Amino acid sequence: MLSHLLKSFVCSVLITTLAACGGSTPDTSSTNSNNAAGNSVQAMAANYVQPRTGWFWNPAEGGRGFAIERQGSQLFVAGFMYETTGESTWYVSTMNQQPDGSYRGDFLRYTGGQSLLGTYKQAQPTTYATATASFDSSTTGQLSVTSSGSNATTVIALQAFPISTPTAFQPSTDQFQSGWWWNPDEGGRGFFIEAQGAQAFIGSFMYQDNGLPTWYVSSAKLLAPNLISGNLESYSNGQSMFGGYKAASLSPSGPGVVSFEMTSNTTGVMTLTNGNKINVQRFVFNTEPVAVETAKNLLISEVSSDYYSNGSTWFEVYNPNATTSINLADYTLRSTYLDQGSIYSTPTTFPMPSVTIPPKSYLVVSSRTVDNPVDSKQIVYVGNSAQKPFWTSSGFLELIKGGQTADVVRFGNNNASPTTASAWTGANAPALPFDKNQYGYSIVRLAASGMTDTNTGSDWSSVNFATPAGPNDVGVGVVDSDGDGIPDSAKINGKTFAGLDLYAMGARPGQRDVFMQIDSMNSNDPGIILRPEAAQKLVDTFANKVYSAGKKKIALHIDAGNLFSPTINPGTFNLGGGKSVPYTPCLVMEYDKVTTSGCTNLYDVKRTNLDVRRKLIFHYVIMGQSQQVDGSCGSSGLGEVNGNDFIITLGNCGFKTTAGTQVTYLINAQAATLMHEFGHNLGLSHGGNESNNYKPNYYSIMNYMYSFPGLSANPSSTQAANRFYLTNKTYAKATGLNICNIDNSPCGNSFIMDYSNGSSIDLDENNLNESLNIGRGAVAGAYADWDNSNSQTSGTFAFNIHNPDTTTSLRVLKDYNDWDNLVFPFARNYQGVNSGAVLPTMQPVKEIVRKDTMSDRPRNLVYEDPNLLPRHLDSIRRTQH
Repeated sequence: MLSHLLKSFVCSVLITTLAACGGSTPDTSSTNSNNAAGNSVQAMAANYVQPRTGWFWNPAEGGRGFAIERQGSQLFVAGFMYETTGESTWYVSTMNQQPDGSYRGDFLRYTGGQSLLGTYKQAQPTTYATATASFDSSTTGQLSVTSSGSNATTVIALQAFPISTPTAFQPSTDQFQSGWWWNPDEGGRGFFIEAQGAQAFIGSFMYQDNGLPTWYVSSAKLLAPNLISGNLESYSNGQSMFGGYKAASLSPSGPGVVSFEMTSNTTGVMTLTNGNKINVQRFVFNTEPVAVETAKNLLISEVSSDYYSNGSTWFEVYNPNATTSINLADYTLRSTYLDQGSIYSTPTTFPMPSVTIPPKSYLVVSSRTVDNPVDSKQIVYVGNSAQKPFWTSSGFLELIKGGQTADVVRFGNNNASPTTASAWTGANAPALPFDKNQYGYSIVRLAASGMTDTNTGSDWSSVNFATPAGPNDVGVGVVDSDGDGIPDSAKINGKTFAGLDLYAMGARPGQRDVFMQIDSMNSNDPGIILRPEAAQKLVDTFANKVYSAGKKKIALHIDAGNLFSPTINPGTFNLGGGKSVPYTPCLVMEYDKVTTSGCTNLYDVKRTNLDVRRKLIFHYVIMGQSQQVDGSCGSSGLGEVNGNDFIITLGNCGFKTTAGTQVTYLINAQAATLMHEFGHNLGLSHGGNESNNYKPNYYSIMNYMYSFPGLSANPSSTQAANRFYLTNKTYAKATGLNICNIDNSPCGNSFIMDYSNGSSIDLDENNLNESLNIGRGAVAGAYADWDNSNSQTSGTFAFNIHNPDTTTSLRVLKDYNDWDNLVFPFARNYQGVNSGAVLPTMQPVKEIVRKDTMSDRPRNLVYEDPNLLPRHLDSIRRTQH
């Protein structure tokens, strides 16, 4: 029988609940979100009912449990527990339904099969016991087991196990079936997976090296609807099948981390702890015909606010079916709309593109904002150059199928009538905010309310945070007290944002969380391949910062995919999303379509590789080769001010990894470039709050004077002006200086990169005083030789010291407090948002042009000097000859 079992996988955390302690009483009204085949099979008699598919236990006897799946008139059951000698063991049974509605079968014990990382071996069964399972509700029942050898009998109370926390039995955010999984070519071991909310509990049934049965369990996180990863854990010395209760002990070390990526509702790929990949699929143990699901229509699940006529006006649809896919082209859209700049409240009709929406899945439908948008499985575009769906605070959206209303929502004060008159009754749904300072809001059918559909406005709630392409899991009135653009609710263990488990990725209350996905072009060029040390240096720079009073710490979370780790692990920069993207010699950031022949557009790559649910939270970065058509070394990067996208282009620049200094400089160059371009995203210019570059007293990585050379550890020292001399080669004090022999050089491990804290004094070019050094104090003997006299000049004088900036007029050069003025919520508001309110800043409040994150419209790109990087690279090469 176990030759028809499955394959391996798992994670950590809830394990201590199921494996070692008591728990809460289940919600008997809850049902499994994705039961396997056989949902419609009826019990043969009224004595007992059918159980849900999922994990069961006796809360009074934690440490052992039962995985139960029903298909048709059969149950496939596995029990994990312990031998009388303390080792973990398991038994499996195919149970057939009886006339009274109970299920009966033999428990088998298998030995001699395949271990977690071992090669395939066929296991051998022996009959261990007979068992009867009966259920008085879908979530409660009992299991009666009689030993085949001694005729000893035990009766075990069963309750559905509450996986999701802190709220038990939350509707699942997964896009795969709960139940048994296996690899048919490796029968004899298998995996039972149940998802609740954004959490999963997984049991892996296999064998020790000596052939005895063993199991691992994991409390896993769904990092995406099709992606799970976590630590395998094992227990021992717990309760045997017929023995009295004993609390189990957690083994001090587990096999490690595994990940599981579903490629469909019923297929997937498991990555083992050694990096090997195993194909898995749903285990079909009952082939009886099952009733065909009565298909339901698409639901409109979310409508987002918008303000600008050239913005991305979007809504979301949801396929509520458990097994039936839906093609969007079977529907047409009636919507309020925009026509040549005029807004119309009487709806018009738009055809819908052909795209398949899998069961229990979401799709964003956006107005067409570019000439040639690329539809995907998460977002499609409707409208044309003249007309597109649009709404203000009021609007109307209707899905029509077969000439009848499939679903409709009318909000604000719109009074349009649906095609089927009875499809909408009563009051309208809430109005949407319609203001340039209020976007990123939505009206939704809340996931927590079960996506209620009563054809009235009461089905809809107004929320402060849109959740595109995922469950509407952000509640009413939730705020962002950290000012990072992420709702507080999404930073709590067990809570999610559009189904994304940001807590598992590192988000926590009381800190400003910033997420970044870095995709690398597929290349062997060291400049293009992200170094883990560079990513860590960037993370550490933020984490180690001492902030001003009232400012919360910043936690940067980088996702480079499996570049450094085959399994999902925030500590190795794998949050399950980073990709390796196709190589092209030229990478640009252009709206609508690439006008530079031969170049790839970041936004085209982004639409293919960034999860739409991440668009309102993640900065997106590509490590590419060049911004030049011929792929030559030039500008190191390009980014948006107050945006969320940038590119790093360090390819074809001669970076090498054959010597220590070369590796160190590569790491520091990548880290510095990342921090510089990221600074643009966070609202900084080359002069802080201005474009005026090369100000010696603006002590920031944003300043070209410090971008690649970095900063001195002591800006009041006699070496503080070395970066100024290095930039201005004609100065006498530049003699003998190169990028590798300045203090805290990027060629060594003491390299410093930082944003400015604004503590420098002003430097007035009309009244310069060399004894003030670069503006941050001066130790004895320290001065800045502004006039190039090769000695300290007394008194004050006029001189232009912000060369080689093209601005020649003398002025007062000012520092800027970068850290206190970083703007994090790029998808929320002009100056940041706290539940919709504008946050104060230390700079004069000014309107910042927002980024339309859903249409990927680039804003305020800051182009870098293409000669800056080659100049520094030439400097370092000269040190090696």
